[in-house]
Amino acid sequence: MQGALEQARADFDDRVAVAFLGPLHAGKTVHCALLKDVAAKHLMRHTNGRYVGIATDGSERINRITDALYGGRFPVKTVQGTAVPLTVEITSPKSRTNISLLFHDMAGEEYDQLLVKEMPVEERITRIMATPTVDDKPYGLMAHLIFAKIYVVVIDCSTADSWGGSESYVKDAIRSIYDIKDHVHDLYRGRIPADMAIVFAKHDTRPEDEDADKLAEGLPEVWAAVKKYVGGDVKCFKSRLVCTKMDSEGIEKMHAAKRAAKLESAEAAVRDSQGVFDTAAQQLKDAKTRLDAAATRYDEAKGSGDASREQSCQSAHVEASRNHEEAARTYSSLEDKLNRAKSEVDKIRSGPPPAHDDSKSPVYGPSQPLSYNTDEYLDMITWLIKMANRSTGH
Repeated sequence: MQGALEQARADFDDRVAVAFLGPLHAGKTVHCALLKDVAAKHLMRHTNGRYVGIATDGSERINRITDALYGGRFPVKTVQGTAVPLTVEITSPKSRTNISLLFHDMAGEEYDQLLVKEMPVEERITRIMATPTVDDKPYGLMAHLIFAKIYVVVIDCSTADSWGGSESYVKDAIRSIYDIKDHVHDLYRGRIPADMAIVFAKHDTRPEDEDADKLAEGLPEVWAAVKKYVGGDVKCFKSRLVCTKMDSEGIEKMHAAKRAAKLESAEAAVRDSQGVFDTAAQQLKDAKTRLDAAATRYDEAKGSGDASREQSCQSAHVEASRNHEEAARTYSSLEDKLNRAKSEVDKIRSGPPPAHDDSKSPVYGPSQPLSYNTDEYLDMITWLIKMANRSTGH
């Protein structure tokens, strides 16, 4: 574990990782996509040519999300283990410097399991590092939670009536990050050495002129945690996305996109399970070969009259038999898992498309043309650049 932590620390040292935090359906993915959109489309004009932004690594996933938004549909929820980091390259033609902002989205379930749920800090770090591994790295997709230089906490304005209870979970997540940083000896003057943005998403459900700092006053526990644990700059922002009632065609497209995403995830699970199962099958075959060889040697030793050899061969046979049984159990378990994954794919493929019931409550999606509070998003991307410049010494 220590070696993996040091490898991750070295990899993240000269990169500005931006971690998006928030529960299921808070709006993390949409917010990440809109930040990329505003950086690519408006940053050069907003900064009079000082900065330009372009998405590089991970752009395929974020482009699908942006396409959905421009098509009047919200993206499907992020599935655990699928939030590939997005690199937004910020270039300054005047100073000839480059900043790479790595936007790390995460599934709401991962947020709950890795940051909110109570557990010893050693176990929390182990779970974070053990998420699906990245290429040939010894750590997983969520390792940025340990080494991020900027954290973006997304608060869902549509659930403002329940903030009194739910804000405790946000406070717990911030405290978990503090405990993690403390455990890996990465605090500065007793606080998290990172900046934090608090984004009030779905602000279209609130009065338009409502101030973000005023909204933050409604989260006293969160604000107390920020004051106690965060050592960097803290700033509040609003995210307003204009929505309209979707027609039947739009709803059908939304359901089709959800079904396609679900099928893609299920097929990926089959591929992953198949690879692990194939390895287990080979291991079972090898264990059977070793067991047969041990049995042959034991049979020969029993008739040799050499008690010492017979005892040694017997012990080797018992060990080989035990290993074969363990390999068989693993094989059987993974075979069941693979079959369940294949059944899920068949179920999705053969299932009828969901029917739209016009009598149900209206369904809303992003307006066409897409409209959001561009100026505030530009303020946020400018703030991110400023924080990144400071953390990298530019």
